Amino acid sequence: AGPAVGAPAPSGGNGGATDVGVTGTEIVVGNVADRSGPVPGLFQAASYGAEAYFAYVNSQGGVFGRKLKLVGADSQTDCTANQNAHVNLIPKVFAFVGSFSLYDDCGNKVMLDHPDVADLSYALGPQTKANTVNSFPPQVAPLGYQNGMFCYWAKKYGDKIKNVGSIYANIPAVVTSHKMIKHAAESCGWTWKDEIAVGATDTTFNAAVNKMQRDGVTLIFTVASNAQNAAEMKREWDAQASGDQKNALWVVPIAYASDFIERIGSPAAAEGIIGHNLYAMFFGAEDAKNVPEVALFQQWMKRVHPRDAIELYAMYSWAAAKLFVQELRAVGPRLTRKAFIEAIRKVHSFDAGGLLNESDIAGHKPGNCYVMWIIHNGNYVRVDTPPDKFRCDGTFVPYQG
Repeated sequence: AGPAVGAPAPSGGNGGATDVGVTGTEIVVGNVADRSGPVPGLFQAASYGAEAYFAYVNSQGGVFGRKLKLVGADSQTDCTANQNAHVNLIPKVFAFVGSFSLYDDCGNKVMLDHPDVADLSYALGPQTKANTVNSFPPQVAPLGYQNGMFCYWAKKYGDKIKNVGSIYANIPAVVTSHKMIKHAAESCGWTWKDEIAVGATDTTFNAAVNKMQRDGVTLIFTVASNAQNAAEMKREWDAQASGDQKNALWVVPIAYASDFIERIGSPAAAEGIIGHNLYAMFFGAEDAKNVPEVALFQQWMKRVHPRDAIELYAMYSWAAAKLFVQELRAVGPRLTRKAFIEAIRKVHSFDAGGLLNESDIAGHKPGNCYVMWIIHNGNYVRVDTPPDKFRCDGTFVPYQG
């Protein structure tokens, strides 16, 4: 089920082995993700979305007679391992699709030595974000962040935004993420009391939580973390909170995860947590009713990875695979790395069928649209956002570092 996205083989043939990773019957791409390391399985799902989308395309016969195959490599949450994974795969794969790593800057150095090899992966590190040579993420995310959601919350919650506290992992890409998002929030009047960096392997945060409570933090903002750690932070805060601390506002975009409420312990513990997405609410039933691409994504994830949670990294991987197939069709059957780069440089609008906010891929320009939500009665509910679209206000605030 779903719209036709494949393409039949031409009557005169598709040219056979036209470039690295390409034969007459197959196109092989690489995916480098942090599957092991300090947090085992951190970005394990980064290959799942692309695998699901490729299965969908292959069910229609592939693209110009070629089936799509993904080869994964574990970057081990380590710089050297990330570099080695890219070095090993570049001679074997046509391109990279849907990779996700905290050390993608390390692999980016290798990629820049091979400017003809395209990388369609969400960029985390500052150097990867700045790569306009052969990095084409499905959602453009240069250094900086949108501020519309922060201005919205400033108007809605008043003085609470004057006493903000954040906890984040002391990893270069994560530190950069925290700083650039904080910079965007400050443009709307947000003021931080505490910014606490913790170890990459930390799973409890009592000292940081105690400090924020002593310092009078009234709003906890957590984005440069993961859902598991955010749940633990909230549990520890609730266990120690007294007086006005019990009324602290939790703004936790990373809490939009299909297993977050289970991790935090109960719907009651998650009640009232708010956040925003730069993408549709991809695992929920409501968006599946209103955004056809969400329904298609959920359908094929359940077919290909039925026992796995539908995670953010899988969603970005699906979007990357969709962009990849779109440009395979644009190139035509005589596929080469050079022709693919030339084709994707013409893409100035992409939203993965409404799964992502729209951005200019070739121009490396982000959009300013987003979704607002709140957790209520165990469900993620859109707030002041159309049911099938994004709200678009504010601006993108560049971060210089």
